[in-house]
Amino acid sequence: MRMAAGVVGVHKRTVWSWLEQAECTGSVEKPERRRFTITDEVIEVLADYQGNVKRAHEHLVRIAKQAGRRPVGLSTLHDAIARDLDPGFMAGLREGIPAARGFDPCFQRPQVERNAV
Repeated sequence: MRMAAGVVGVHKRTVWSWLEQAECTGSVEKPERRRFTITDEVIEVLADYQGNVKRAHEHLVRIAKQAGRRPVGLSTLHDAIARDLDPGFMAGLREGIPAARGFDPCFQRPQVERNAV
């Protein structure tokens, strides 16, 4: 086990947990990292607060505390938004559809001289 852990560059307990998970799931693939993902509920809250992440986070914390769950952290929410949502979507929430169109590559034309062919 030490040799396998040394080759992969992890602790031997990590290899044991991978083996245990492989026996439980029947898959030998590397386990997917558990992380916070953006759901439809989070998108609705962001839309209600017009893309204001701080206010949306405060709302999500209130909901989580009422449900007795652990709330998501603000930096975790920022990271998930940066990872899962594109800037055009967030611009659309904040400033409307014209701002979102500014991020759409099909609406951007190269700068050319007037009447250039």
